[in-house]
Amino acid sequence: MNQLVTIFTCTYNRAKQLKRLYEKLKQQTNLDFKWLLIDDGSTDGTKEYVDEIQNEKIIDITYVRKENGGLLTGYNKAITYLDTELAVCIDSDDFPPCDMVEIIHRKWEVLRKDELCAGIVGLDQSINGEILGKKFTEPTINFLQYQLDPEMRADRKIVVRTDLYKKAAPLKEYKGELGISPHMLHMIICETHYFAAINEVLCIVDYQKDGMSSNVLKQYYKSPHYFMDLRDYTLRKEIAPFKRKILDSVHYTSSCFLCHCVGEKFFFMPKKYITWPLLPVGFILSRYIKYVNEKGSKF
Repeated sequence: MNQLVTIFTCTYNRAKQLKRLYEKLKQQTNLDFKWLLIDDGSTDGTKEYVDEIQNEKIIDITYVRKENGGLLTGYNKAITYLDTELAVCIDSDDFPPCDMVEIIHRKWEVLRKDELCAGIVGLDQSINGEILGKKFTEPTINFLQYQLDPEMRADRKIVVRTDLYKKAAPLKEYKGELGISPHMLHMIICETHYFAAINEVLCIVDYQKDGMSSNVLKQYYKSPHYFMDLRDYTLRKEIAPFKRKILDSVHYTSSCFLCHCVGEKFFFMPKKYITWPLLPVGFILSRYIKYVNEKGSKF
């Protein structure tokens, strides 16, 4: 059977959380999907657990183990294995409502006719039943513009056409930089396509204390090259008001200082009329980020 969608999960030492996710996947009202597990070098018995559930043969499970490298490397690896029309990432500590696959099938039956539609963006809901962010007021989303509205910048569940993922990937990887988001893939896709927005819940999120969302300053410190690339991209591509460009410029220059490459990047910086004057501010922010991380201070 040729499934429509692959649910892929990048996981590291989350065997206990995978058990809950597996139970929820088994409860899908439509089992026409694949589950691709990218194991980022777990040491907690994840492989043994996956062997066990694969033998149940209830859902189609593919397991891939790789060297520990973080979420972005997991995305890059997962995309090389995708062979269905659509793909969606569900984190190991999250889970879908029982009708997620059914919703995707129903919506895509209509949307697939539009070659400019890159996929579907649905709502995330907290474990307590609260919708994250505002509901959508427009039928489409372009992630190059989406981040401009602070009330809309919430986690969403993004279902993507596999062929577009393969064209946008891989994102550049930096050895040792683990705490990074692959969202730039969706922004690259939006250079030529749009996403359809639906006000239906596609994922229940259960943020962990060691998760990415709770460690923003640590991410900036541990993954400066990636964030430098991300800000460089948004400054060159994003349609943003001047205030937003200032914010991105400060973060970009702070990452340059953390990477010790200000001299190398100086003449190639995007939006030089903003980034050059803001170098002192970026320097101060970089020192603060370093201080918070090295001193163990709280933000």
